[in-house]
Amino acid sequence: MAAPAEEEMKTAFESPNFVRRSERERVAPYHGELLAHARCYMALVGILLASSVPAPAAELDLSRENLPPRLQKVGGYAGSNVRGRPEPPLPFVAERAFPELEINRLITFKFEPGTGDLMYVDQPPKMKGTRLVRYRRGSNEPEALLEVDGVTTGIEFHPDHRENGYIYLGHSGPLSGDRADRKGTVTRYTMRDGKPIEPLVIIQWPSDGHNGLGLAFGSDGMFYVTTGDGTSDSDTDLTGQDLTKLLAKVLRLDVKSSDDGLAYSVPTNNPFVGQEGIRPETFAYGFRNPWRACWDHRLKRLWVGNNGQDRLEQAYLVERGANYGWSVYEGSRIFYANRELGPHPVSPPTVEHDHGESRSLTGGVVYTAEKLPSLKNAYIYGDNTTGKIWAVLHDGETVVWNREIADTQMRITDFAVDPDTGDLLVADYKTGSEGGLYRMVPNPDKGRTSDFPRRLSQTGLFRSVEKHDVAPELFPYKVNVPEWADGAQIARFLMLPANEAYLRFAPRRGWNLPDETVAIQTLSLNERRIETRLMVKQEGEWTAYSYEWNKEQSDAQLVSAKGKNLKIDGRNWRIPSRAECMICHSRAANFVLGLQSPQLNRTHDYGDGVQRNQLDVMNRLGFFMKQGTKKPSSTMSKTAETYDVLARITDASADLDKRARSYLHAACSHCHVPAGGGNAQMDLRYFIEPKKMGVFNETPNHGDLGFGADAKIIVPGHPEKSVMLNRCSRVGPGQMPPMGSQSPDPRSVGLLAQWILSLKEKSE
Repeated sequence: MAAPAEEEMKTAFESPNFVRRSERERVAPYHGELLAHARCYMALVGILLASSVPAPAAELDLSRENLPPRLQKVGGYAGSNVRGRPEPPLPFVAERAFPELEINRLITFKFEPGTGDLMYVDQPPKMKGTRLVRYRRGSNEPEALLEVDGVTTGIEFHPDHRENGYIYLGHSGPLSGDRADRKGTVTRYTMRDGKPIEPLVIIQWPSDGHNGLGLAFGSDGMFYVTTGDGTSDSDTDLTGQDLTKLLAKVLRLDVKSSDDGLAYSVPTNNPFVGQEGIRPETFAYGFRNPWRACWDHRLKRLWVGNNGQDRLEQAYLVERGANYGWSVYEGSRIFYANRELGPHPVSPPTVEHDHGESRSLTGGVVYTAEKLPSLKNAYIYGDNTTGKIWAVLHDGETVVWNREIADTQMRITDFAVDPDTGDLLVADYKTGSEGGLYRMVPNPDKGRTSDFPRRLSQTGLFRSVEKHDVAPELFPYKVNVPEWADGAQIARFLMLPANEAYLRFAPRRGWNLPDETVAIQTLSLNERRIETRLMVKQEGEWTAYSYEWNKEQSDAQLVSAKGKNLKIDGRNWRIPSRAECMICHSRAANFVLGLQSPQLNRTHDYGDGVQRNQLDVMNRLGFFMKQGTKKPSSTMSKTAETYDVLARITDASADLDKRARSYLHAACSHCHVPAGGGNAQMDLRYFIEPKKMGVFNETPNHGDLGFGADAKIIVPGHPEKSVMLNRCSRVGPGQMPPMGSQSPDPRSVGLLAQWILSLKEKSE
């Protein structure tokens, strides 16, 4: 019979408030652990120790004896079969060009005829405008030539540049002053002693949004200029089909002579010369934002890339006098059927891509060099958001072929061919060492076959797919602010590879994870599994894959790269395309959204009544172990409680401001962050000072959604006047987040409305 004191201790151990640490209770509490009781009874086999204060930081203890049973085997896993790619490798990959140059936010570039010097436009940090820069091959430093209070997006050299020194810049602005004064402008400079002097405005038009500003000289000697619709959303000024204005057009100008009061003359053979109510400069019309123009000397025609709005992106081999439909049409589909169409029939796009693979098309260049023979005479273009690159060959009558040639993670802004090397070069808008210039080179893996798993049961990630029982080495986790997926429940797991089962802890941003990592999500509705998504890192790059569960719930099949639309119990469900996944899982977010400390800093129920903080558990598992040290130590230097935590949006006891900021961080900041993909210049990370968020009483850059000229992103105290809340409340065009759900999240919408209303008191 046990002694009374021993019975007392047994009772204490069985209390629901006491967490047993091990069978013999010989180990110290791990770093940061809090226990409900503090008892020491020497009559037992060993010392019983608990603590009501955090244990001090110590060397990393990799002992697993006091971890929950579910975690005993968690760690590096060698059984994954998720390797390679399901499709044949694309023919080209990107390789760094001009590695000696660090270019921030590269917008456009050309090579100067005669000198071969690289001329480019960038946006250095803290510079509000842009600058023109020269780089001479072999020199030590680039030379800044010109700063513009605006955004310079186009460079073109006169065909006789070697003799006259003319260079043309297309720019929008000014950025300082009133937005109502902003214009699209083409200015000619004369290069003298390597410097641009004698600016002359060639043409100008009112524009604050889609500016176009693609520039190209044709083999006919004429100067072609693109203009956008001048707005930022839905052609609110109705310029797309308005032939009385210069907007939404390709213009054809003669800059060798000038008409009265102009710096150019109108070619007499322009298609609409002499027609009443039509600007004679017009060569073609009906463009939303014709981004990049390039002359095809073989076909003697102009190529133009065009940014669509809701669903489609286009490229056009422009026809003389053509109407391309905007904004009655968006590419090949009706957009606003009730708007008045111009007097000419609508011409279809030459090539068109839906938003499953392209979100912001960047027009390109005709490749005429010999270095890449498979691309000879093809028009090369890409996408600023998805990083994909395509080629299309046209014979003057029809498309011969159109194919994807590379899938990159670049924010593509321009293309050019290096006249010295024949390299096909691509501009990447990212900052620092990641941005700059890349060349396309043949893919060394082209032709290689892959046994990529076509069924979930082939991935090796599950002990039983039918029971949804993952391999015991995988780490289960939850996040503080989960994404809204139309009410679906989401189970999450992390698989680290056996050869590198650790990562570097970061207190705020997404973690850097090793190659062969797999992050897993299974989405279920009413206990029925719909899809399992995998984020896979290979050779430093992340790719997303989705598997659709069968009706029997016994396995799931790999979905094609284009994604899939489903009907589930009468509701729409979208399995995202791989490109759609990577729009949110962007480089600016470090690709992983939930795998960051503020999201994971929470307790998790590991079964058997055991709850632990996830960060502390990961630390105990050695996930944050420093490499190259003699003694085990951690890159997570403090206890979890000292790091930031995103507030759960349903936690009414948490501060309202913190809950709202946590939601915006989790749902929006992967795009709305410096160097992110969001068009609006906002910074929605939770730790940014409110005045630096760029949302309060700020004019939206991407349409007013019917709020009119006084539209603001957030009007403190007035949710009904705030464009942000409207976007988060809608489904379809203009919704935010732009994908991932078919219905608004009532919890987050209600939270944002309550938060915006509360801001009135703070602003008064």
